[in-house]
Amino acid sequence: MHPKAHGCVDATFQINEDIPADLRVGLFSTPGKKYQARIRYSNATALVDNDVDISAESKKVTNKSRGMAVKVLDIEPGGDFLQEDCGARNQDFLMINTPSFAFANVSDYLLLNQILVEDNDDIRRFFAPLASGDFTKEQQAVAAQTFKIVQQISAIPVADPLESSYFGAAPFGFGDKQVMRFTAKPRVAANPQVLPNNPSPNYLKEALDERMKQAQPVVFDFMLQVRKKSEDNLVIENATQHWDEAKYPFVKVAVITIAAPQTNISTAENQTACENLVFNPWHALSAHEPLGGINRLRKAVYNKSAETRLEDTPSTCPFSDNNT
Repeated sequence: MHPKAHGCVDATFQINEDIPADLRVGLFSTPGKKYQARIRYSNATALVDNDVDISAESKKVTNKSRGMAVKVLDIEPGGDFLQEDCGARNQDFLMINTPSFAFANVSDYLLLNQILVEDNDDIRRFFAPLASGDFTKEQQAVAAQTFKIVQQISAIPVADPLESSYFGAAPFGFGDKQVMRFTAKPRVAANPQVLPNNPSPNYLKEALDERMKQAQPVVFDFMLQVRKKSEDNLVIENATQHWDEAKYPFVKVAVITIAAPQTNISTAENQTACENLVFNPWHALSAHEPLGGINRLRKAVYNKSAETRLEDTPSTCPFSDNNT
C-alpha cells in the first residue's frame, strides 16, 4: 500500500507544554520536548496511478484515500522499543484521511486485496454480497460497512496534502491500561477543498511542491482520543469502528511544524531518500503498541514489503523484531 509518494518533508514534532498530566505517557511524557521528524505524503491505493479517477462518460471525479506518515526521530532511551528502525529509535505514526479503515479484520483485508490485485485496483467485486441473496447476513454487513467508508473516501476531495486531516484509524496502546487513536489536523485548511480543473495525474505532488516553496510554515495539531482497555464496548479487533468524539474527544498533545520554504522536494536526491524510507506502526515504544488484527498483520507484511522493495539498495538493516 501507499506506493505513490507525493513527497517527503522535514518537520519538528513538539510535545505541548500544557499537555494534561494524565496524557504524559510514552512519547508524550515530557512537556515541551521537541523531536526532529520526517513526513511522507502519499496515495493509499495499491497502484501507482493518477491521483484521481475521472469517468470518461460522466466526467465524475472519484477521490482516493490519502496518507500522511510521520517518523519522529531519535527517541531518547528510557522506554522499550517494539521494533527499531534500522537501528534507530524512531516512532512512526501512519495515517489516512478517514477516521476508520474500510475493512474490519484480516480476512476482509485479504479478500479486499485479492480482488484489487485480480481486478486492477477495481474494488467493485468486493461489494457483490450487497446485490445478491446468496450471501450471509454477516457477509452483507461487512460489504455494507466497507461500501459506506469507500463512499466517504470518494467524497473527500484533497487539493493539497498539507490542508487535509489524517487519522491513525486503528487502535494503539497508551500505557498498560488505556488505548489511543490519533489524528493530525492542519491549523490552516481550505474547507471544503476544491480540486483544480482538469487535475494532472500528479497534481498532489505539484501542489505539495508549490506550497513548500512559500515562506509560511505548515502547522498540524497532533491529537489523541484515549479510553480504557477495560471498557466492554471497545472492539479492538474491528478496524472500521468509529469512536464517538462526544464521548472520547480529541485532545491536543503535540504540534507538528513543517518549516518552509523547502525547495528540494522534487530533487532526485530527496525523492530517492523518500523512496528508501521504511514506515511501520511497529516502529514504536512499547507504551504505544499497535493493537488488533490489522496491526498484527501489518508487522509481518510491512517488514516483508520493505525487505523486498529495498533488496537492491545497499543496507544492513534487518526488517525484523528486535525486542519482541
